[in-house]
Amino acid sequence: MPIFIIPGVIVVAILIFWQFYCKRSIIQSRILDLKMKSPVFNNMKSMMNGIIHYRIYGTENKMAKNMQRTINDSMRCSNTCAFSQRIFGVYIGYVTVIIIAIGIFIGIKFVPDAGLFGLLIGFSLEFVDFLQWFFRQMINIENMMVSVERAFEVSNLPSEGELRT
Repeated sequence: MPIFIIPGVIVVAILIFWQFYCKRSIIQSRILDLKMKSPVFNNMKSMMNGIIHYRIYGTENKMAKNMQRTINDSMRCSNTCAFSQRIFGVYIGYVTVIIIAIGIFIGIKFVPDAGLFGLLIGFSLEFVDFLQWFFRQMINIENMMVSVERAFEVSNLPSEGELRT
């Protein structure tokens, strides 16, 4: 039924716009999340390597506070990244529900057969679920590529100079 093509096209257009609008902030939050995990691992490594020195000089509390601050910063960035992805999904859900409701009201007016109307509603809901999954996967792929870019950055760091004594 061509009546249901119009809401489908509207949904796709709005979701493409929403993806381009949100993509940069989601990717930036992911990059920040990945960058804030490195200090946690560095602090853990230095803490494990120098535990005896910290105990000898009585700086366990200072190191614990430093580690707590680093972990809190990392968790804030991780929560921001997760929140931005969730908000993207929630707004996709809102838009699709509104457009499907409009499509149902249009269908009530113009579709004479109840069986065909039920079939159209079922297919439109399935189409919307597919669109939501597709756009979430697109953002997940972008996030994975950010992880790959970060790995390339780390692997292409310049080597240290020769040791001078």
